[in-house]
Amino acid sequence: MVTTTAAVDVATIVSPLLSARKAAALCSLGLSTWWRYHSAGKIPSPVRIGGSVRWRHAELHDWMDANCPPREKWEAMTNIRAAKR
Repeated sequence: MVTTTAAVDVATIVSPLLSARKAAALCSLGLSTWWRYHSAGKIPSPVRIGGSVRWRHAELHDWMDANCPPREKWEAMTNIRAAKR
């Protein structure tokens, strides 16, 4: 018997801020893996709004285009880009 998990259709993701479930789906990761990567500092920092934790859709695309560097390196890269503007 094959067990499947509930999949999030990546094509339907249009919000500028994504929940952990949608962010994980966008990056082709499982939800528990996403949270583990978050705890280990392997993904970009989230935005906290009230009790919600969200990730920026555009930032995740940029992060993936940069080959998914660890958070510390990603933040250094984005700070350099912002300083050049």
